[in-house]
Parts: sequence; structure tokens; C-alpha cells
Amino acid sequence: MISVTEFAPFMEKPLGTLPLEKNTTKIGERGFDIEGIAVDDKRLYFGLRGPSGQTGANILSVDKMIFTAGPLAADPKTVTIDVGPNRAIRDMQRVEGGFLLLAGPDDDARDDNLATWPTWRLLLWDGNSKTGVSQGEFDLSEVKLRTLEGCADASVEGKRATKLEGFAVVDDRADGWSIVTVSDGMCDGGPMWFDVKRRP
Repeated sequence: MISVTEFAPFMEKPLGTLPLEKNTTKIGERGFDIEGIAVDDKRLYFGLRGPSGQTGANILSVDKMIFTAGPLAADPKTVTIDVGPNRAIRDMQRVEGGFLLLAGPDDDARDDNLATWPTWRLLLWDGNSKTGVSQGEFDLSEVKLRTLEGCADASVEGKRATKLEGFAVVDDRADGWSIVTVSDGMCDGGPMWFDVKRRP
């Protein structure tokens, strides 16, 4: 658990803990970064890519009354969720029964390294617990890269094109979800459709 005031030292700091791509003499400082936003009936949730721990990702939430009653009504809370080694929140969406969390690499250097990158994982989180229920991992190893007019999906200098940055829930069913993911390394976001069966 990290208190809201403990986020202050991470403001305006670079992500992760590895040497920076554009200046390898400096290393990441677990910088504060919001990557996912979702809302339920009472609270607004912010999924953080940083700071993150070895296996924990942070979700900060505030009471929706902040918009009408002002900052004193915020009632900020944080939950640290186990999402697996070197992962953090990359996006989140409200669904029936909780939130779907997209957990992926927490560090730009890990994000790009084809040999050592952690996989992206989808979890169902109830909004309160310190753990989410894994709904599976994305196998992107056989995604076929494309060459389009004026654009090409390509891994350059060991960096991969299929880097999941976000997703949308197209269908929220009792037995699972249909989702569309987007990647910032692919032409036009490289949208991909997945049908995910709900795991208990």
C-alpha cells in the first residue's frame, strides 16, 4: 500500500528502473504515470504504470463527489495489486462485476526488449482486493506484421511492434468479453480482436 502523499517523490521522474533509452547514463526513477482511467457508481479509478514494485501495481481512486463538493470530498485511496513481475497497469475498463486490467511491462526498456519482455496479462479485479483473477495472457508471437501504404509494422533494432497500450470492451457478457486492443508500434494502432472466456 502506498499513501497518496508518498507519490510526491515520483512526480516528473522517468519511468522504470533501467537505463534510459535516450540517455543511458541515467536510470529510471519509477516515475508517476497514469495509464488507465475507469469509473463506477461511486469512485473514479486511476491505473498507474508508475511507480510500481517488483510484482505490485498501484490503483488510486477518489470519490466522484470531488467534482461537485470539491477536493475535501476526494477521500483518496490506493490499492497495490499483484500483477506479476515487472508489470504495471497499462489500461483498465469497467465491466460487470469489477474492472478488467491490462497489465504489461512497467519500463520502456523492458517494453522494447524482444528477448526479456514480460507478457501482457488480463485480470479481473473487484475494485477492493489486493489481487485480481487472471483471465489469461496474450500470445502475440504469431502476429503477422503488415506493410501498408505509407506505414509498416516492423520491429526495429530489437524493438517489437506489438506493444499493447490500451483496449476497449466491445461486448460484456456473463461468460466473458470481446475486446479490441491497440498497439503504439503498429500502423493505425494495429487493432486486434480477442474473445476472452471468463475464468472463476
